[in-house]
Order: sequence, then C-alpha cells, then structure tokens
Amino acid sequence: MSKQKLCDITTRILLFWHMMMWILYMPITQMQLALFGRRVVTLFHFGVVEVVIILLLVRWNSYIVRYGKYGKITLAFLAAFLGTWIISFMTNSSVAAYWRMYYLIYWIVPLLVLIICSQRPIDAVKLTKSILVIAVIHACLIFYQHFANDLLWPYSIDEEGKKLFFISSGYYNLGKYMDRCPGLCISGLEAGLFLVFGILLVAIYPKMAKLKKAILTFLFLIAIWFTGTRNIYVQIAFVFGMSVLLKTQKISVKNKYVIGTIMTFLAMGLYLFLFSSMGTGVGTKNIRTDTLSVMLRAENWNGVINRIKEGGILSILFGQGVWQSAGFSLLIDNMYLELIVLSGFVGCVLYIVYWLGITRVLILDGSTTGYLFASFVLSMFVYGIANVAGNAFITLSIVILILFNSKEKPAEEARG
Repeated sequence: MSKQKLCDITTRILLFWHMMMWILYMPITQMQLALFGRRVVTLFHFGVVEVVIILLLVRWNSYIVRYGKYGKITLAFLAAFLGTWIISFMTNSSVAAYWRMYYLIYWIVPLLVLIICSQRPIDAVKLTKSILVIAVIHACLIFYQHFANDLLWPYSIDEEGKKLFFISSGYYNLGKYMDRCPGLCISGLEAGLFLVFGILLVAIYPKMAKLKKAILTFLFLIAIWFTGTRNIYVQIAFVFGMSVLLKTQKISVKNKYVIGTIMTFLAMGLYLFLFSSMGTGVGTKNIRTDTLSVMLRAENWNGVINRIKEGGILSILFGQGVWQSAGFSLLIDNMYLELIVLSGFVGCVLYIVYWLGITRVLILDGSTTGYLFASFVLSMFVYGIANVAGNAFITLSIVILILFNSKEKPAEEARG
C-alpha cells in the first residue's frame, strides 16, 4: 500500500473516530457498562488516541499545510486560544492537571482534526449518507422512547453513581408519554441539535427524491418536538429564517453576510430580553409552559458572574482553564459565560470572531450549501444564550466545514 493511500485511509479513520467520540459516546458507554461494568475507555482515552492518529499523519505526510478558505483563520485561532490556555495554566495553580490536559482534547484537538481532514479528499456523499443513517436510527429511537415512556438504555448511571443522561426528572417520564427524549445522545438538547443538522443534510443531499426528502424532514421535525427542548425549537426557527434570508436573490452576497450577522445579534438580544422578562418563573412541570428553569438559569448566571469577578484580573481576561463539564462546580448554561470562565474575555471574543469568520467564508461562497451551513453555525450564537455550546455542536460544525471543503459538494450549487 502506498503512503498516500495509507494517509487517505488514516484520515478517514480520524474523522470517523472523532464523530464516534462525540456523537455516539452514549451507545459506546452503554456497551462498556454491559460488558465490563464500568467505562474502560473514557473521552480522555478517545482524545489520546485521536492525538496519536494526528501525530502519525503529520509524521507520514511532512506536508506544507494547504490552508484553503478557512485554514489560516483556524490556525490563527488555535494559536491564540492556546495562548489563553498557557496563561490560565500559569495563573490558576489550583486546577487539576487532568482538566488542563482535557482542555487540549476538548477545545484544541477538534480544530486540528478539521485542519488535518481538510488536507485529504473526503467522499462527501458517503459521509452525508452515513450521518443520515445514524440520524434516522436516532429519530426512531426517540419515537420509541416517547411512546413507550422508557429510555430503553439499560444504564442511567455509571460505575461511580453519576447520571449518564442530562434530563430533568421533573420533565420526563411523566404520565403516559416521555416528554424529553435523548435518543442516542445524553440529553434532549444534543438530540435535537443532531436532528436539526440532519434536516440540513437532507436538504443538500443530491439526487434524493422529493418525497423521500419530505418524509425524512417530517420524521426529524416530529422527533425534534419529542426532545422537548425549547432551545432547539428556537434554534430551528432561527435556522429556517436565516436560510430564507440568505437565499434571497435580491440581496448581494456581500450584503448577506453583513445583514445575516446583524440579524443574528438582534436575535440574540431578543432571546436574552425574553429570558429576563419572564420574572420569577412558574413550575408547571410541563415542558411547554414551565418557566421555572428560566429563573434557575438567571440565578446560576449571577453565581457564575460572581465567581468570574473573584478570579482576579488575569483570570477575567484569560480565564481559569475550566468549564461547565470539566472542573467548574456551578451550572453555567450560557455559552458566553462559559467561554469567559474557560478563556476569559479575550478567549470569548476570539471564539466569536473565529466563528463569524467561518460564516463569512460559507456565505461568500454564494451556494445553497454555504447558506444552509452558515445558518446552522450562526444559530450557535442564539442557542448559546441559554446553553453552553458543547463539543457536539463544535463537532457538527467541523463536519460542516469538511463537507463544504470537499471538491464534490453533496448538493447542486445554486449560486445566489
């Protein structure tokens, strides 16, 4: 086997490994608990293997990086984000070494995967088809969970007694039907996120019959409703509205980026205003009318802001090197506050600028694929008002860029 062929295969393995790590971790966890009674392979172990694969590819290739349309901005962002990590490393000595290393796996390695996978040709159609197959299985499982009023998974806690599913017991498994169904994921939030992404893939998939597209879209929409996650309802409404705006032919491509960005910030402001105007909150234990979680989020945000202030000027500017699921003791449920805790105001601004730069590349491409993908990435800013971004969102965004980078895009390019 030639070195080039070996590198092509290894690159595909890297992408598959990364997707399996962040999208299919719940089935893998359930399998480990059934076979061994504990998790033998954790996310940290997955990340270490991922780093080894990346190092092997770099060693075998010895290539000059082909930047493409978003390579330079990605490398610049990685260098800057690593800088905030180094400073937070030096100024927050109380952070455990495990979380310091996990930081690299969670925040840095995914973008290295993006750069590495962009160097080699990826069959976009096969990748899209594979993800859609997983999405259909995921949607069917959600239907089963809803109507059977059962998670189906045999384990709801791990070997340490920690919850595997991030679903409030006050909102699911009540009455005849389950209101919040996670499907293959750890929460209704991630479940809905994956389904929104699935709808976009259906829209861009080439040579699929219109009836089949309609059936899959309807399946995913109903499954999204059964996730019982209001942030996902807001997200899909935003994605739909932004897609219509960006595909409007009367607006020039350059103006679409400016208008799209402005509309995103307006949507963020409106969403935050609606949150702040709901008052004390009412506990109805109904996912569609209960506003108690809004009040709890506001209380959490106040606690997080106080923690940020207590950290000192360097921690405020460059962060503490921890985040919601890794070393930080408070629930954050806000992407912007989590980024400030993680990498300070500097890191938060860098993160926003980077993803706005990515959407600029997608929109200026002037294609249907670019517009739809840009709508999904921009939805992160609205979705982030009431939830942390999480690596599931980052992973799906990376898949978006890999599909977009493919020479054979999985859609007929309708130039605007």
